[in-house]
Amino acid sequence: MKEPLAFIIGTGAVLLAIAFVANGVAAVRTGPLSEIPAAAEGDYVSFGVLSIVLYTVGIICYFRGNRFASLSPASRRTFWILLCAGLLITVFSYVLDPGQWPVRHRNLSVAARESSLPVSVICGITWILLTVRARRNLSTDV
Repeated sequence: MKEPLAFIIGTGAVLLAIAFVANGVAAVRTGPLSEIPAAAEGDYVSFGVLSIVLYTVGIICYFRGNRFASLSPASRRTFWILLCAGLLITVFSYVLDPGQWPVRHRNLSVAARESSLPVSVICGITWILLTVRARRNLSTDV
């Protein structure tokens, strides 16, 4: 019982972190081309720090949940793919400095500005589907 709950919490934390990073980057891109709104800059930094904390929560859930031993290998692989993708998104969003995207990466700037809501919805739907799958596997095992 402990492993599916840890999986649900861990994947939820990782997907929430991905949504936070997407929202932080989109907020930075809401201002005029030449400047970043001050509130957005603060949110961008806060969301980045919060996402690292949430990735850590996901890793802790993995180890506290006995490495999801009772779950299928596909579930474990899904968790690690989401975690690695989230970490890469976070690192790239800070390395590439979204404040300069309108000048250096115009297409990336437009995509980041428009993707906040779709990324959040996709993360939510993915978490619901993973939760249903983990609970279904739990009920068939009992």
